[in-house]
Amino acid sequence: MAQSWNLEVYASGGGGIPVIKDGNGYKGVEAVIDKDFSAAKLAEMVGADELLILTSGGDVYLNYGKEDQVHLETVKVSEMRKYVDEERFAKGSMGPKVEAAVSFVERTGKVATITSLDNVENFVKSGSGTRIVP
Repeated sequence: MAQSWNLEVYASGGGGIPVIKDGNGYKGVEAVIDKDFSAAKLAEMVGADELLILTSGGDVYLNYGKEDQVHLETVKVSEMRKYVDEERFAKGSMGPKVEAAVSFVERTGKVATITSLDNVENFVKSGSGTRIVP
């Protein structure tokens, strides 16, 4: 029997023009508005049941691209926090996604999943992907 979903989808992105308010109004400043943290914050603010981060890279792996790479499936947030603190994920790619997902789980007590757009159908059917759980 197929699983029934009642979905509300929210999306956010990075980029934009960061500004600060000073004594004379607003002025542009150098900053990065990260799309993964933006998504995690939006999910938290709307009370989402789960955060889903879709990547072109797919699920999360330890030692990605090496002979001893390990696919992470369902991982407790405390374990994933340890990997983040050990800087086990690339800063320019999977690192921000994992950090945002961990932050969401820590702040809400809900699940976050990281997977690829190509895997969405499997995610919907079976929850496949890298799931970070409380």
